[in-house]
Amino acid sequence: MKFLKIVAGIILAVGIAIGAFFLWHKVQMVSAKSDIQDAFMKYDLDNSSTSSHKDLSFLNPLLEDKDIIAFGEATHGTKEFHIAFTQLAKHLIVEGKVNTLVFAERNFADSWKVNEFVLSLGDSISVERVFPYSSKEEKELINWIRAFNKGKDYHEQVWVAGADMYHPKFAAINALHLLGDGYDDLSIETQHSLNSWANSPVTLDFFISENESETTRQEFQATYELFSERVKAEYWRTRWFTQSIKMLNKVTRHIRTDLQDGVRDSVIFDHIVWLRNIRENSKLLIFAHNAHIEKYPNNTLSENDARLGWLIQEKFPENYFTIGSEVKEGNYRAGHVQSYHIPQSFMKIGSIVANAVDADAGYINLHHSDEVRDFFNKDWYMTYGVLDTGRPTYPVSKEFSNAFDVLFWVKNSTPLSVSPTDVYNIVAPFSKEKNPEMFSDSVVVQVKTDFSLFPVDSRMYDYPDLILLSFSHKKLVGHSTKKIKATGSHSLTHQNMRAEVDSLVVYLGGDKSQSFTLGELSVNNHPIDKKHILYGGPNYESVEKTNTLLHLVIKD
Repeated sequence: MKFLKIVAGIILAVGIAIGAFFLWHKVQMVSAKSDIQDAFMKYDLDNSSTSSHKDLSFLNPLLEDKDIIAFGEATHGTKEFHIAFTQLAKHLIVEGKVNTLVFAERNFADSWKVNEFVLSLGDSISVERVFPYSSKEEKELINWIRAFNKGKDYHEQVWVAGADMYHPKFAAINALHLLGDGYDDLSIETQHSLNSWANSPVTLDFFISENESETTRQEFQATYELFSERVKAEYWRTRWFTQSIKMLNKVTRHIRTDLQDGVRDSVIFDHIVWLRNIRENSKLLIFAHNAHIEKYPNNTLSENDARLGWLIQEKFPENYFTIGSEVKEGNYRAGHVQSYHIPQSFMKIGSIVANAVDADAGYINLHHSDEVRDFFNKDWYMTYGVLDTGRPTYPVSKEFSNAFDVLFWVKNSTPLSVSPTDVYNIVAPFSKEKNPEMFSDSVVVQVKTDFSLFPVDSRMYDYPDLILLSFSHKKLVGHSTKKIKATGSHSLTHQNMRAEVDSLVVYLGGDKSQSFTLGELSVNNHPIDKKHILYGGPNYESVEKTNTLLHLVIKD
């Protein structure tokens, strides 16, 4: 009986504590509701087409004297954030408040192509070729900027750039382009590294660590210093190439080490500073995840990382303005297929705003009053969806008002649809147990191929790759590669196969091809059947073709 009384007492105490907490929360919400409403600027996102820019003038007073503006997305897969950013970009461009658009999480080294496209230079014929893996809203914005730039003086035109780093391939291509025939100043080792990276598939990172040494790192720095002196007054694209060479050492370090080592954001920052310096009277609009652009350590998932926004705030405190985003509910896209639910909590900023305002979307001036600033600086949850997360998350937001100047809020999230990249991968795996005839001291792979590259991208680096990978107990122990520069028959020989090798993978891959046909494939003169071949390429479809193992064509 005594035990039951103790249990009942505990339950009663817990119930009182929970009730007191909910009462405290309710009182906070009631007292903050009118403050939030006063700071809220309703925005009719659904009825504002992506060509509209007239109804954002309420932001103009907040953006006076700000020439680095950042818009953050709470998830990488919410359509409404892309629509809002697109409309904001057009408004700021028309108002003359922005002349450089920076997609901070897109690769810098090859983004000169999209800039060339919006300036109507070069031979690029479509936004899909220069701006892959993008949403409908982003592509429409790029085409809109291209039209906006037509007929304008060079100094009045709007630039578009990426600022991130993913792989040394594109920086290496830029280095080789600048070097031309001037290889004599570089060691054979460094020449090999540059050529290997320039010709390697982006998806195979093992090329990076094995093609780098202290010698190559020193020579990359020396190469950058050489070109930086030569190209100070050169055409913008040449200077773009040189800047990407500067980042080669950081790119390789970043991919070899943990993603949270601060290198990535420091490189994005370096590129943004470079863009700011190269453009006369630069006015930047940056698009990235909330976590990258925050001025102050705000969420618990990145509070120990050196973030882009912190670096900008430190160097340009009077120039920097941030717009964070938040959502109440719905779904967001992660990758090409998966869709996740937006996490729910009555303690989440998205839900709090939804209960305070009668609207589907809008902006909140987080510094409208001391009461608003103090309220959003309290510990609340926030949506934190990333592109390839295993599960949705909502970390604790500690000082939201210190991290952002304005909040863009939307009630519902619709999964974003993005166009895939023009990359295809064909693999044929074999094991010693099931396919002993494939294994010997010397392995010869023979293929017969036919392919057609997009004319605007037909450079040596875009030709398909033929690679043989050897493994022992799932660990890569060797590889041989060949660049397929013409249609027809090709062979690849791997000498001195290690005795412990227990599996082989034949890899064929490339990008920027209108079509690719694999007519024949054999290993050590043993023809490979279709059933052994796996392929992937979300922007390609397999079409039946007589006397072929596989025929891939780009989707319309």
